Amino acid sequence: MQNHVSGTTLAGRFGVSKAAVSLLEQRGIIKREPDGKFDIHAATLTYCQHLREVASGRADTESTQAAKAESLQASAALKRQQEKSLAQRLEVERGSLIARAEVVTLVRGSWHFFKAELMALIPIIAGRLSLNAVQREAVRAAIFETLERIARKRPGDIFPELADDDEAAA
Repeated sequence: MQNHVSGTTLAGRFGVSKAAVSLLEQRGIIKREPDGKFDIHAATLTYCQHLREVASGRADTESTQAAKAESLQASAALKRQQEKSLAQRLEVERGSLIARAEVVTLVRGSWHFFKAELMALIPIIAGRLSLNAVQREAVRAAIFETLERIARKRPGDIFPELADDDEAAA
């Protein structure tokens, strides 16, 4: 059988290493004959076909397999994110979740109401305490300083995620 050659001879004809011939065989691109050798004509034909597929981008090489796997992973991650986003929008529509903008508005409004109510406590406390004038003034000053310090705070000082919104509102 003159058409049957060893892996070493085939490697020389193809201009590749013997390891490359072994890899081609492992991938099923070329096949050994029952005598353990390669049919030079059949191996050349299938190897050329493989090279054409690689050149055109149709071959299933390790790099294309890795690229396909990476693309599938990215696609799956995108699908998961889209599913999560859709689920959140549905929850907002059902009333199970509140949109961030609405939460920011509610927190800001609650904070301003809280500050106003605290400032309104000063005259109420001062009027109800039965202290002499000096004691009443000392308590009023301490309460006023504390409430004033709280009143100067912005929602972003307490809720860092609202800090950008404070700057926009200022």
